[in-house]
Amino acid sequence: MFRFNGGMYELNGHFGASYVQGDSLAIQGVQSSFVHRFDRPDQDHVSFDPSRTSLFGLSGSVQFSKNSGKHWLYNAGIWADSPNWELNDIGRLGLADDIQQWAGLTYRSTEPGKLFRNYRLRVNSGNGWNFGGVHKGSWVQLSTNFTFLNFMWVNPFTGRNFDTMSDNLTRGGPLMGQPGNNWAGLNFGNNRSAKTRWSINTFFNNRNGGFTRNLGGSLSFEPGERVRVSFSPSYRRRTNRLQYFTTLDRATDRTFGQRYIFSTVEQSTISTRFSLNYSFSPDMNLDVSAEPFTSSGAFSEFSELPKAGSFDLRRYGTDGTTLTEVVDADGNREFAVTDGAESFTLDNADFTSLSFQSRVVLRWEFKPGSTFFFTWRQSRSDFESVGDFVTPGSLFDAFSSPGTNTLSVKFSYWLPVS
Repeated sequence: MFRFNGGMYELNGHFGASYVQGDSLAIQGVQSSFVHRFDRPDQDHVSFDPSRTSLFGLSGSVQFSKNSGKHWLYNAGIWADSPNWELNDIGRLGLADDIQQWAGLTYRSTEPGKLFRNYRLRVNSGNGWNFGGVHKGSWVQLSTNFTFLNFMWVNPFTGRNFDTMSDNLTRGGPLMGQPGNNWAGLNFGNNRSAKTRWSINTFFNNRNGGFTRNLGGSLSFEPGERVRVSFSPSYRRRTNRLQYFTTLDRATDRTFGQRYIFSTVEQSTISTRFSLNYSFSPDMNLDVSAEPFTSSGAFSEFSELPKAGSFDLRRYGTDGTTLTEVVDADGNREFAVTDGAESFTLDNADFTSLSFQSRVVLRWEFKPGSTFFFTWRQSRSDFESVGDFVTPGSLFDAFSSPGTNTLSVKFSYWLPVS
């Protein structure tokens, strides 16, 4: 990292190399994993080699920013992970074969005026490619933040993703068009340093012909000098019309002899987090947290990718195909599809998931550097093949789900060395 002009300007970056070695079966697993997808059928810049026993990869970045000044700030950078870059033996890597570029410009005012104590306007954009030159992402966003004279704040933002190609929507299959979408949100709240703090968060987008609607918030207050309580509920409703469902063999070489099947999924999610902190003394405190969670998904409108790189899907039930819902005597559902001389079935994937996680931690520092911890954890979960929309009352079902309780004690003692 290099800083110039008293820290006003900053230049930093990184360079790394990775090397993994193993028998051919182990390296096959790395090559075909979701991180690499070397076996994707329509790519020409990497290849799947079943006899390979090692991978050598590189990663690097360069970033430049102006971090201080009266009004104008900016930053720009580029980050690249080569196709062979692999860290999952010692860390976590979500995606290799990736190049990301970004830039941003900010105008701010930190001097109080007639209406605002301070405000900030920022525009930033970015692009993404793989090492084969496929343009995987392109976006622009405008965000603002205004703090009023009474320290209340508001943060509206909006942006757009542009039409690009995706090399992972088909989960190892060919390229697929990724339609553009718009998004917008509004977050606002009161004084962040007040004893009673609240905020509301909203987000909307129209991704893939569907939509996402998020509504959340938080409330934190201190009813006494030694206690702090917080509560953070969240609700999400989502319709995704490009949800990958499964891959099946097909009799022809259309889309490389595979059917890449997608579905519309209607999802709803509700969660809330509760926490309490109580200080008995400067050396002893109690932390309690609890988080019930419920989510559901209902699948319908099955389709397939008609050709590599297509933005449109071939919907079952049209174009000479049929789609029939079948329910057996036990009430189990599946979907029967015919396409000319071929026929196959798709399992019902509807779900409702319940979860409840809680933790109680008592911490006592009985002498400087020496601490005793007592922890009780409870974990509950349940699942059923029903996709009905969840309601706030569904959260209470999580409390009665099957689960486990774990008690643990940790003790540390500081040994002075003179």
